[in-house]
Amino acid sequence: VLQRLIAEYPGKEQIPALVPLARAYIALKQFDDAKRVLMGVVTDHPAIKPESLDYQEALIELGRLLYHRKEFEPAIERLTEAVDRYGSGPDGPALEFMLADSYRQSAIQLEGLIKQPQLPATKRQALSAERARRLEMAQTTFDKVVAALSARPASGLNDLEKLYLRNAYMYRADCAYDLGRYDQAIALYSIVANRYSATTGEPPQPVALMALVQVVNAYCEEGKLQEARAVNQGAQALFKRISPAAFDDPSLPMNRQLWADWLRFTSDFNLFTQKRAAAEPASATP
Repeated sequence: VLQRLIAEYPGKEQIPALVPLARAYIALKQFDDAKRVLMGVVTDHPAIKPESLDYQEALIELGRLLYHRKEFEPAIERLTEAVDRYGSGPDGPALEFMLADSYRQSAIQLEGLIKQPQLPATKRQALSAERARRLEMAQTTFDKVVAALSARPASGLNDLEKLYLRNAYMYRADCAYDLGRYDQAIALYSIVANRYSATTGEPPQPVALMALVQVVNAYCEEGKLQEARAVNQGAQALFKRISPAAFDDPSLPMNRQLWADWLRFTSDFNLFTQKRAAAEPASATP
């Protein structure tokens, strides 16, 4: 129906049907068609101005589509424009989250290129610098998401906003970790662990466990194995307090059994003691 309407009314009358048509294509998983329609709205439609509501809806829908399709570099372009234009509105935190995560995930994609053995040294240096820049941009933008959403009462956040807030807390710490800023990462992961380990009156959540494990990893990177061992013990205690059903969240990287196996491995096999022994030079024999 929408296609016929647009074909019959090629002028301004078709404009209100364009974004609904793109959304229908998305619902049918015809993503290329949706992208084509939305690109037509934001790039070369003679009757649609950037100040119009139709342009706003199309730009936001296009940025969201590119983000979910993992086309992160074009997503950054569209979402940056969307944040600049509409970031102060109710869609602002969601737009900034998708922009920040596009920077973060595009940096991850660059890692694969950087590791190519035949890559010239100058190219590797340029890509490494770009990776660091994107992680910096991601962390800064996640900070804005945390500030905006944490300032609201928890009861005023919908489920998607709660997810964005949780992930923004975690991902900004991940960015610090990936930049090699381990002290900063420990501080940011500790915020996540404290917030989501029942200090707010809600049941402890697996993300708090994830944060503690990353604190362990950061301490190991710094060679602070005693601190790592202590935090790992805290992670084991927290694991026992988390409801098994909480691990059914499909957005989590590991299920409950994998977490149990990891924590048991680090404990039973004296992982930190082994790392310490490997790092210390062998004593001279008399």
